[in-house]
Amino acid sequence: MRTTTTIHDSSTSARQSVWVVLVVALSIVFSLALACATPFAAIATVAGANMSRRGALLLTSIAWLANQAVGYVFLGYPTTWDSFAWGAAIGIAAALATGAVLLLRGRIAWR
Repeated sequence: MRTTTTIHDSSTSARQSVWVVLVVALSIVFSLALACATPFAAIATVAGANMSRRGALLLTSIAWLANQAVGYVFLGYPTTWDSFAWGAAIGIAAALATGAVLLLRGRIAWR
């Protein structure tokens, strides 16, 4: 019985690692191609539907951080208070969207 649990845990961990790599890579590509138009609502939905609560929030946060890093390091976002405020607002909205998906996941049977 313990072996099955370990295999299942390894499989889940590997699957979540693939999601993290895929979503963060796509976030970087979208950030480079479309400036700040990364689809965080879609990222929140994918993360919330396929990962644990902690994993989903972590993935959304990493995608947001990657987006901000690309913007400020490579795309020359201005380092002004309103630019930082917009970045924070986008991050908060992404976290709230992830939270909403996680709440709904418990109420809706994902198929």
